[in-house]
Amino acid sequence: MTLTTLPRLAHGLARMLLWALASIAGCQLGPAGPATASKPEEFRVRIDRRDNGAAAVVASEREKDSAIHRRSLAFEVVGESRPPSAEASLEARSAARQAAVIDAFGKALIEARRSRGQSTSDFSARIGPRMTITHRALGEGYELKIALTARGAETLFVVKDGVLQHPPHDLALLRRIFEETNGEFSLLATDTDSLRGVPVATVACYLPTGFDPALPTHLAGADDNVP
Repeated sequence: MTLTTLPRLAHGLARMLLWALASIAGCQLGPAGPATASKPEEFRVRIDRRDNGAAAVVASEREKDSAIHRRSLAFEVVGESRPPSAEASLEARSAARQAAVIDAFGKALIEARRSRGQSTSDFSARIGPRMTITHRALGEGYELKIALTARGAETLFVVKDGVLQHPPHDLALLRRIFEETNGEFSLLATDTDSLRGVPVATVACYLPTGFDPALPTHLAGADDNVP
């Protein structure tokens, strides 16, 4: 061995020593890894589907849907309203859509009453404990008024010859109208007639399977003006 090879040997031994120390340190630090990775376990949230605050609501909606599905489609009608001008505001356009929905609902109710031999003009019908519908003829036109009790107050929807007679109401109240019919009437769609530019709405009437329209036990037949 020459003197020139000693520095190289010393340098090689030093590198081997450092590598050995690093390996030992790595082995000692190894167990600490899982402890760091387990920290998120402290923030886990266990969700119980049986007690999550929504299970009862989901069950209620499922029962409601099944009740509606036990009905059969009787017919569909299309209602419309006067088209808003091209410069109409968003509120005016919303009012026109609501008028079309009310018009369609009124036509569906009239058709249901006609099929059951009831009056189709100048009548007042109570649907459930919270809603009354009044129809009256105005020459060649009509006026349809829906009195809905919701949120502890009465709301009026009034449409005269396809025009809403007041600012549009909250959409939740519009949906509530159909909810009050317990599935007998349903809003299927709202749209605009592409040829005429007229707001339109489609409402369906559903009847329980095997339902006899001659029986006076239906929602649409509870006339207020019958003695």
